Amino acid sequence: MTHTENNKTWLVASMYSNLQKLLKWQSERLIFSKFIHLLFARGLQYIAPLITMPYLFRVLGPERYGIIAFAESLTVYGIVITNFGFQITATREIAIESQLSRPINKIFTSVYEIKLLLFVIYAILFVVGIISVRTLRDYWEIHLIYLGLVAGNVLFPAWLYYGVRRMEYVATFNMLNSFLYAVSIFMFVHSPKDWMKVVIFRVCCYLLVAICALIVAIHTLGLRWHHERSTVQYLTKKSYSFFLSRIAVALYGASNNVLLGMILGMKEVAYYSVADKLTNLLRSPFDIANDTIFPFIINTNSKSIKRNIILISLSTSISVVLVFSLCADQIISVVAGRDYAPAVQVFRILVLKLLFVSVHIFVGSCFLLPNYDDYSFNSSVCWAFGIYLLTVDILFLSGKVGTVSLSCAVVMVDFVILIVRLYCGLRRDLL
Repeated sequence: MTHTENNKTWLVASMYSNLQKLLKWQSERLIFSKFIHLLFARGLQYIAPLITMPYLFRVLGPERYGIIAFAESLTVYGIVITNFGFQITATREIAIESQLSRPINKIFTSVYEIKLLLFVIYAILFVVGIISVRTLRDYWEIHLIYLGLVAGNVLFPAWLYYGVRRMEYVATFNMLNSFLYAVSIFMFVHSPKDWMKVVIFRVCCYLLVAICALIVAIHTLGLRWHHERSTVQYLTKKSYSFFLSRIAVALYGASNNVLLGMILGMKEVAYYSVADKLTNLLRSPFDIANDTIFPFIINTNSKSIKRNIILISLSTSISVVLVFSLCADQIISVVAGRDYAPAVQVFRILVLKLLFVSVHIFVGSCFLLPNYDDYSFNSSVCWAFGIYLLTVDILFLSGKVGTVSLSCAVVMVDFVILIVRLYCGLRRDLL
């Protein structure tokens, strides 16, 4: 047996051994079933774009698709601002209250009061930005319509479902959204002149599903509007640091598309967007596992369970990176076509993020957050964002801004997050 075969055998055996240990946990059946449900539904959610994207690439062309990707990137800022870190703090508070069989009406009400206020502020500032910035003003109709995505995110109670451990509801509604959008695209988008329909369908489908998800949550959980000023103040204070770190995530996560669109053009946005979407698809199982495990993991202090989770995640990411790096050219060709050949190199770079993401998300959710080390969790993102800003400044001043250089900057961000979180966890003896 060759050295390479020995390594593969060891990797498979290691993954199997760690999985066996993990499944000995008391709640393993519940967690595993929810993970499989989420993986299946979220998989359909991401597979739907893989079906619609090749169609849209060929119908719209790189230029128009780049404009749409550029507009979607801008909505990320609004989504993070209106989330205000509640996907972590509100989920954690609701998970604790539910465990103690306490009512969650005050948390539910306070979160929506804050989110609605932030949406109004953001919408006003965004309209001012459209009027003031020429690149935004050129496509003002698209940007205004995409405000609906931010509104839909405000309404969609994913944080609530995760907190009460009903992740399958989120997966089902996301799957419904992807299905409605895909059907609409294939039925009504047939030529480049239909490109505005893509934007309208994207927003309308998500708004419809978000409203349905909120109505179902209210009726299923028996929620009532219960305003309490002290709860609003408490959640605002708890979420503020997460809000700052999430803003940093949004800036380095979406800014590459924005920078490319403003400096180089919409075709470069299209190339980068293709590679980025495929990388996010590969990251999806890790995010699903994190979303599934987090509400359960805060109630256990077993370090061995948490370490096994990280070992499984890392082993999986190594395999994924090796396979998709080798097949990058064929994957881009099938998904986007030969016109998007520049995306191959970008994809090979971005996929390296998985090696770092697969570890740092679980170091944060399994070790730092359950021990209320919010400072280390958030500071890791802020440090990484600072380095990203410095890198972008250097690239801009040296005239080296491009899809490859910005991809390297994003990979470096996740590496820094991993290093900082490991350092903080070891320093506090949490790992």
